[in-house]
Amino acid sequence: LGWRRATNDFIMRMEIGDLVWARKRADYYLGQIESDWEYRGSYEYKNTDAVNVRKCLWLSVPTLGHVPGKISASFRAGSTVQRVIQPSAITYSRYLYNQLAKREVYGLELSPEADIFSLLSDEDLEDLVGLYLQWKYKYLIQPSSCKRDTPLVEFELVSQDGKIKASASVKSGETPIDMSEYAT
Repeated sequence: LGWRRATNDFIMRMEIGDLVWARKRADYYLGQIESDWEYRGSYEYKNTDAVNVRKCLWLSVPTLGHVPGKISASFRAGSTVQRVIQPSAITYSRYLYNQLAKREVYGLELSPEADIFSLLSDEDLEDLVGLYLQWKYKYLIQPSSCKRDTPLVEFELVSQDGKIKASASVKSGETPIDMSEYAT
């Protein structure tokens, strides 16, 4: 069961000093675990379904632009607790925590596996490609063409003079693009 895994992660795998991300509505917080696990069985904790607790120093993340796409995307997975193991996300989280705390809490060593592009969500990557095509080739994105039910095309573009139409398909990681799917 999912709750068992989440409880096990929360109790057994988190350590004092670990960083955690949280979201409440559209606001994000980055926190540092400050205590071991505690069980709180009083009514107020049971009523909010929060009987497993750890003390945490929470810092408010100023804007969504400070939240890596891979972090915000992890909140869509439906898990209560999800481990972040990506070196770039860990390094960035430490950097941001230091900035928000206004002191060096974590040393920053860049891992050989670190890759700034790995912090981008699928949507971030699509935005980056769209902005590049608009800037470099003066294309205009047709906003109404950005639909989730068209998996082969992220968005359609048109040249400023209206003579050229194009479509963009953006894939991340090792996902190949099968050109035969686009044949007309």
